[in-house]
Formats: sequence, C-alpha cells, structure tokens
Amino acid sequence: MTSPLGELTITQGQRLVRPPIALTVALLGRPQGFQIGRAPDSDVELPDQRVSGRHLQIRLVGDRPMLVHLSQSNPTLLDGAPLPAGQPVPLPERATLSIPPYSLSYVGYAPAPAAAPPAPPAPPPAPVAAPPAFAWPIPADRPGRYLADLPAIYQASWPQLSRPGDDPAQLERRRFLGDYLKIFEAIWEPLEQRQDHLDLSLSPRTCPEAMLPLLARWLGMPLPEGLSVAGQRALLAAAPQIYALRGTMAGLQLAISAATGLSATISETPGRPFTVTVALPAGQAPPELLRALIRSHKPAHTGYVLEEH
Repeated sequence: MTSPLGELTITQGQRLVRPPIALTVALLGRPQGFQIGRAPDSDVELPDQRVSGRHLQIRLVGDRPMLVHLSQSNPTLLDGAPLPAGQPVPLPERATLSIPPYSLSYVGYAPAPAAAPPAPPAPPPAPVAAPPAFAWPIPADRPGRYLADLPAIYQASWPQLSRPGDDPAQLERRRFLGDYLKIFEAIWEPLEQRQDHLDLSLSPRTCPEAMLPLLARWLGMPLPEGLSVAGQRALLAAAPQIYALRGTMAGLQLAISAATGLSATISETPGRPFTVTVALPAGQAPPELLRALIRSHKPAHTGYVLEEH
C-alpha cells in the first residue's frame, strides 16, 4: 500500500453507529478484506433485519479499495445506484453507500504533495580540535578539558596554545582562568567517569569487591563462607543460568562448577529415596564450602551424600 486510504463513517439517521474506520488500518494484514453485515462475526456488525448476514466486503486490489456486494436479497447502493452482486467495484475518493437503514460515507485522504527537491549539501564544518583526554590526577603542565569549551581567546593563555608575539605577562594573567577551572575539573571529572561506567560497578565480574555481597542480596544468591573472591564473581555471573535450572541436578552441577571450577558427578543414591550422591575430587575445595553450596542449590526436600575421591 503506497498511499494511505480514507475513512468510512457509518450513521443511522443522525446517530453515529461507531467511530470512523480508517481503511488503512482496517485492511492491514487482511488480503481477503473485511466484511460488513448482520452476522456477529462480521468485522463491522450492523444489527438490523434488513441487513444480510454477509452483506458487503471491502478489500484491496493492488492499491485500490474495492466494494463487493455479497447479499442476494438486500441491496447496497453506491451514490444511489445498486451494486451488482459478486462483482468488484472501485470505491471512489468520495462516496455515499447505503445499506438500509444505514448510511456509509467514505472520504479519501488527499495525496501527499510532491516532495521538494533536496537542498544542496551544506559546506562541511570547520574542524574543531578535540579536547584533551581525561587524565587523573590532572597534570599541572597542560590545560584542563573545561578550558577547551571556552572561546579560543581564553585558551591562548597556555604555552601549548599561545601564538607567536603574545605578551608573556598578559598570558600569565590569563592563565589564572585555566587553573581556576581545573579545580572544578578535579572535582567533577572523577564523578562523571564513574557515572559513564556505572555498568562496571553493577557487573559481578568488574564491580569492586565490596559490592559483591550487595549484588548477592539483590540476586538472592547466598555466598558460602570461605568462597574466594573469584568464586563469588563467577557464581554471581552464572546466577541467571543457575536460576533457570534451579531444583535440578544440572543446576546443582552448574553452581558447584561456577563457584569452585570442579566438575561434580551427581546421581541418585541406591536404596535411599529422595537422596542424591555428589561425587567430587578429594582435596580440591574445603568440604564445608562444598556442603554449603549443595545445601543452597540441591532440589528442595532432597537429602545428599558428599563423596570425595
């Protein structure tokens, strides 16, 4: 559909039967069109005995809306003339349809005006020197980044930016502004850098060590006592996958592997229902740490046996 279609308004006497129907929306994704009739499953229901169950269809043929009169007993009038049954008839840009006792008015949208010729491309802007990269602490022998945001006359106070013939005494007086702005840069730049990289403080792989317990509480992922910092980071990073497998042997294996790097063999314990056996290499991790991991991630209401070999 290359251009928008108009609106169809249905009235009965002076009463508006329903809000205007935008045909562009009504016909969207409907290659068979939409139907108007008395049947309750019609796209537009007209509950009157003089209206047939399947009375009128509006559909697209190419880009043109077409009318198809479906009823064999009740008429549809297009600008006062009856429509032939079963034959597609183009819907004019402005038309009045009559399905007694209803009146349907269609008004097409005016075509969009032709696009104006494109304006000639603007000349490229003059190159602007990039501000110096942020460094901490701010070196005393270079201008700060904030000075680069001011007009060039203020930047000429620094030796690196001055021009031949500038008065040294005047430069020294004007250099005060650059040094003064460095006070604000020293305060705000670290905060801006932290804000720009806030995601690093919320990722378990890159956040400060002191942030790990808070992330664990957010995720509801307990950190066993004695677990190394690297193990804490790996366990929290695997939390989405662990939660997807929670209450299964695979979830328990993943938790142990993420926290300790060990591969556990988990099986049901013969003769002991609702009990699993967790087999791990001996001496690779403290037994209390392994038991804490198993208690936190084993299936609920299930006992366990820890075997180290």
